[in-house]
Amino acid sequence: MTDLFFAASVFHKNFDCDSEGDCYSIPGCMPNEELPLLIYLSCTGGNIGDIDSLRMISDSLHWAVATPASSKNHRSPLLNEEDILHLVNKMKDSFPIDQSKIILMGFSGQGAQAWGTAMRNPKIFSGVISSCAHTGSITTFNPETSQNQAFYIITREDDWNFDHNALFHDILSSYDIDDTLIITSGEHGIGSMTETLQGCRWFDRRWRKK
Repeated sequence: MTDLFFAASVFHKNFDCDSEGDCYSIPGCMPNEELPLLIYLSCTGGNIGDIDSLRMISDSLHWAVATPASSKNHRSPLLNEEDILHLVNKMKDSFPIDQSKIILMGFSGQGAQAWGTAMRNPKIFSGVISSCAHTGSITTFNPETSQNQAFYIITREDDWNFDHNALFHDILSSYDIDDTLIITSGEHGIGSMTETLQGCRWFDRRWRKK
């Protein structure tokens, strides 16, 4: 690798960033242990503050979490996707990541980015936690290749993207793709990290049943 992303000694660090600005949190690992990975997509570009907020997920569920600095709104979704995939590869190369348990999480435009990227890369991403997303970044949908994916969809009663979420849920359900639609009160707006944690727990329960 051209960039020495992480050293082995960081296995017990709570959080850090690399020279490209991508940030992460890794819980302590046992020998031969593989960690689920949550990639958080920020509308303004990920930073260490996002990872600090996500540490409750890393600590309580024993997941790795990471965020790309470059993926953001008002930028080409394909350029965003290149950076997201680059981050995933760095994480897989540097840490014992369970490659069957990599999920994306995003709000609004970056929730849309998460949907589109997951649909285009079903062998890499096992699913998405989205909040108030729209369907504008979905350029391909293959029900067969997405059968092993799952989607935790959050919207608000007065969310301007409500119809996008309801439609996406209906399409997934029609093809028996595992998903759930959570509708809360309020308008278009980012939720708390507790809301994200509930989505992560939904995935955790799903994986434990397999």
